[in-house]
Amino acid sequence: MKRFAWKLSRALLCVVLLCSGACAASARLVPGPLSEEWVEQEAKPPLSSFYYLVKDGKIAAELRTVEEHIRIRLTPIAYLRLVQKNSLESAFENYRPGATTGAVVAGKPAVRHDFTFSVKNGNRLQGRVFCFLDGNTGLAVLFVALQEAFEVLEADLRAYLDGLRLDDGTSPTPSPTPVDAFPTPTPWPELTIPDLPTVTPLPDRPTA
Repeated sequence: MKRFAWKLSRALLCVVLLCSGACAASARLVPGPLSEEWVEQEAKPPLSSFYYLVKDGKIAAELRTVEEHIRIRLTPIAYLRLVQKNSLESAFENYRPGATTGAVVAGKPAVRHDFTFSVKNGNRLQGRVFCFLDGNTGLAVLFVALQEAFEVLEADLRAYLDGLRLDDGTSPTPSPTPVDAFPTPTPWPELTIPDLPTVTPLPDRPTA
């Protein structure tokens, strides 16, 4: 697998399960620190940050965050279940769920979910997603890496999460990996990922 970034980009858009249009969420995740190996890419809503790491001439890992407006009351585990049903299970080929455990991210109760999946050339990838909420804002941190690189790069993920925090967005914050300009994305292969997010139905209303 030379590149899987386009697959992840479109798959993560499918995580926007409960977004009211393309509106930005009120919360703001301030990224934690990353080493110079990580390259910042332009992030368009609902993505609030997007980084990738290249090793041996190919993308070895990606780290992304999503912020979305939630229209219904959810717990972190309920939010994760919707992400699984409407994004991971449908967008990731050969998705296999792993452990789901409690966590704390940016001072908020969260759930951590591990999983594996594959791409068309047969390479196996390993992923970890953290889902949590801040009021009416749903937040997700997605980390995906080639299976053979995942364990080595876990330290980068831990450092990022340790430094991650919530901000109200009233003051500018520096990027953890300053760059002069966003690099131009290279053409990535089409990997048959749904184009549109899946809209979660609102709770049933009582009938008269």
